[in-house]
Amino acid sequence: MSRFLDPYYFVNSLLLLVYGGLRAYFVYFTPEGSEHSRFHSLHDLAAWEKQLMMLAMAFIAYKGLRMRSWDDYAQQMFFIGKLAVALSAIMVDMRLGVLYALAAVACWVAFPQPIIQMSTGRGESSISILTPLSMRDFVLRGEDDWVVFFYTENHVNSIATAPAFVEVAQKYASESLSFGVMDACLFQSFSRELKLRPNSWSNQLPAVVRYVRGKEHSRLPMPAAGDELGLRMNYFTQKDIVQKLALNEAPAPSKGTKKQR
Repeated sequence: MSRFLDPYYFVNSLLLLVYGGLRAYFVYFTPEGSEHSRFHSLHDLAAWEKQLMMLAMAFIAYKGLRMRSWDDYAQQMFFIGKLAVALSAIMVDMRLGVLYALAAVACWVAFPQPIIQMSTGRGESSISILTPLSMRDFVLRGEDDWVVFFYTENHVNSIATAPAFVEVAQKYASESLSFGVMDACLFQSFSRELKLRPNSWSNQLPAVVRYVRGKEHSRLPMPAAGDELGLRMNYFTQKDIVQKLALNEAPAPSKGTKKQR
């Protein structure tokens, strides 16, 4: 089943459609001059809608210029849409604004955005699921080149960037360049050994690291100067992964036969 059929997308779409009911409430149930509403006429509401629409279109265009994935784009659109509905609800009736905000928070807690399935765990998959043991055996002590995606499932940036990593893996995986994923929060001690802070609030997740014959070659985000654990902003696209990790460069030939994972 497509992740876009997950309840997250259905519920958030309903939260946006609430605006139709909100507008009907103002038109049919809010008397002119009501102390609960900042709008005094339908003309005032229409002017407010026009301003919101212009801001929303500008935001959509800006996000479209540097979109990490459709998951990222959907999350951003839902956010700006719910914010617009919440502000409109406050303007129509403060009480409705409070109720809408509570409903939005409850849905955010109950229906988190799903992350793409990056690997089936089967032999034909272009991405391997890694554990500390397989990471040491195949990546850190092996002869092949690897690109590893460190993430955690409930992290907004991990969810947004994972589809971009999957597309890169499908395009660049070969006999001499392998791709793997590791949930950093499941293996926190090991992640710290790799100089990653494994928590959902860390600006180090997600991280994409390229290993060449067991040695770290490059990573995204890049380490900040003077702090081996501090990392710069973790907002990067498919193009960034390819360019910064030099995936267009031919990997060094592996020694021996490729190991079975």
